[in-house]
Amino acid sequence: MQPLPGNEAQIADVFSRIMGVTPVGADDDFYDLGGDSLLGEQISMEILRITGKVFPISDLFENGTPRAVAAHLSGATAGQEPAAAARETFFIVHGRGGYTVLRPTFKAGMTSGARVVMLELPGIRGDAPFPRNVPEIARAYVDQIEREQPEGPVRLASFCMGGLIALEMAHLLEQRGRKLGGLVLLDPGIPRSLRSRHRAYSIGQANGSGLRARLILFGSTGRLSEDNPFLEPLWLRARAIANMSSSLRKLIGMEKAGLYRNAGLKDWPRAWLTATYRHAWPSPSGIGAHILASEGRAKSFLKRDGVWEHLLPNRNVYVLVGKHYEIGGESSHVAAALETLLLGGELSRDKALSPPFSEARAETKGTPAGFPATAAS
Repeated sequence: MQPLPGNEAQIADVFSRIMGVTPVGADDDFYDLGGDSLLGEQISMEILRITGKVFPISDLFENGTPRAVAAHLSGATAGQEPAAAARETFFIVHGRGGYTVLRPTFKAGMTSGARVVMLELPGIRGDAPFPRNVPEIARAYVDQIEREQPEGPVRLASFCMGGLIALEMAHLLEQRGRKLGGLVLLDPGIPRSLRSRHRAYSIGQANGSGLRARLILFGSTGRLSEDNPFLEPLWLRARAIANMSSSLRKLIGMEKAGLYRNAGLKDWPRAWLTATYRHAWPSPSGIGAHILASEGRAKSFLKRDGVWEHLLPNRNVYVLVGKHYEIGGESSHVAAALETLLLGGELSRDKALSPPFSEARAETKGTPAGFPATAAS
């Protein structure tokens, strides 16, 4: 179908120019046209340039056609049904890139018709300031949730390193009197610095404020104590600069190889995101949550004296895939498990398709792979 004059035609032209497809109809889907995350970045930035309106990359998951994008920018939803407002909404935190573009195979695993909102790091486009630590990021995302869903239970999930942000968000939602309808962390990562900080915390709890605990804490964070950040701001900035330098070297290599397409997104906020993640320290929580794990990380989620026992003692762990990369935005059975848990259901044998998980099996006391194992039990 031909795009209507105005925004629809402009967006169709953006799709056509960036994706190298002619013509592009009003209902041609981004993914069907061969879209990927880099093309999504370019489309997002071009839409900002020609319309002056922000269109998050990850919104292509829900609004993947020129008609849907144009309707979204105008504040409407293309083809909205009367019952659409009653749909459940899933808010999902990105991984280290600052945004996540889910693939069609992931979407195919969700059958409830829930709306998916992929949160995106403020400041990676345009002139908006970006948050400088995990609590600030969490506050920005909770503010967005309250704008988009001012009432009702919040169903929250996260990819990889976004798990620490999601935990901070869960605390903040509780403080604001919002009920969590579900919290699911997809194979969350724990940086070495946080593990060292937990080690210092454990030593301090066992032996008081000893010198050893202080040295470990300082070595991992730059803090002299939990109440004295001392050099932590300087260390955080140094880590962000190191991340930026590494990213630039990688991008230069990709550009020489003809693999890199500069979309105009800002690298400094994303370098800072990775750095601040290493300094995250969410408060322990009694919130009930689910972790969908890879075999490689399962053991760390089940350790009785580990970081996750400290941060999230009331958790269930499910092993669904073998490798961490398999739990990303492409796996339909991971999406199905995520949806089931966010809606308050339980995983059954046909929904938890997982391989054997060797070492982690001992930690679950014989629990079959893919079935819930309460780590605190």
